[in-house]
Amino acid sequence: MKTKICNPQKGGCGKEFKLNYDNFYYVNKEKGWFHTLCKICHNKHSCTWMKKNKDRVNIRKKQQYQNNPVQKNWATDSIAGHRRSGYAVTITIKELYELAFKADKCFYCGCSLDWSRNKKKMNKFSPSLENIDLNNILTLNNVCIICLSCNVTKGHKTFKEFVEYCKYISNKFNPKIIAKAS
Repeated sequence: MKTKICNPQKGGCGKEFKLNYDNFYYVNKEKGWFHTLCKICHNKHSCTWMKKNKDRVNIRKKQQYQNNPVQKNWATDSIAGHRRSGYAVTITIKELYELAFKADKCFYCGCSLDWSRNKKKMNKFSPSLENIDLNNILTLNNVCIICLSCNVTKGHKTFKEFVEYCKYISNKFNPKIIAKAS
């Protein structure tokens, strides 16, 4: 397997790592290009730069939100949030944006998703990124976009457990279903 040295000239640690996504962020996933710094050094460098340049960061964020479709901003924020939570994210912003752009309904309940830009007031129809198989890796094949209501209800249940829970609630409060089951 190929290895890569975290570039000390760019502020890296100079250690040698296996060349894969576990150790380096992609610069261009399609071409297989990786960042010159390992993930640890890249995150340290990014945090330091952002602290020193708060005004530039805020201006850039404001421009980004004004110039981009809401789904692209949502995709960027979702990936960043999952990375901060410790997930390994192999899906790119572009891939998640394309998935989000096509998603107008919740994958589970079918309600219309509310793609409004109000970050402070999320509602039960706000889109939420769902990790289908509950591992700590987000790939294009194991995510879907659901409403916040379904995400909160599902919690850390597997898909099968979630379906069983929904059936249980439905059977408990719907006498017609109980009568048919008898």
